[in-house]
Amino acid sequence: MSFGINQEVSASVLTKDLKDTAIADSKVEFEPAVDYENLQVTNDDGSIILFDNLEDMEIYLTTSKELQSGIGINWYGETVVGTEYKWFHFMGYSKHTPSWRKASEHHVNSGETETFSATVKTEWGDVTASYTRTTGVTSVIPADPSRYSRLGGFADLKIERIKTTQPSFGTRYSTKVKVLDTYIDVVYK
Repeated sequence: MSFGINQEVSASVLTKDLKDTAIADSKVEFEPAVDYENLQVTNDDGSIILFDNLEDMEIYLTTSKELQSGIGINWYGETVVGTEYKWFHFMGYSKHTPSWRKASEHHVNSGETETFSATVKTEWGDVTASYTRTTGVTSVIPADPSRYSRLGGFADLKIERIKTTQPSFGTRYSTKVKVLDTYIDVVYK
């Protein structure tokens, strides 16, 4: 049995040293949704863009800032060159069941928040996906009492490989991860 859960995708925040170094090197202001350690940016729609290298990420941030400030940049455009879907992908164990145990049911209380994060293998390399969920209602999730079990977080993911071409910067590639739906379910040992 699976239960759909509302989602909010999150990204790690830069450490102060990495952020200061990045600002000094590129002279670009960064928002809290930029994660230099994992080369990723979280968009307003919750999707995460992962970059192949630091240079591509800085070009993206620079051009995004210039577009927001009204400076004209010639874009040849973005093209999706590949899409992968991962359905019911395991994202990690729930904090509500920190150890394996034989139980007939597991309880999740209303208002509790937890974050799930996992590395996902794609044809373009490994990417990181994460989401934070808050339980809306107290739930009792039945389990087989004869087996060791825990609760796990799962997600449906859409992963796109994007090619962007600009006259001044050439061609760069990035990978965009969008969490489509999330679940919590029983995992057996």
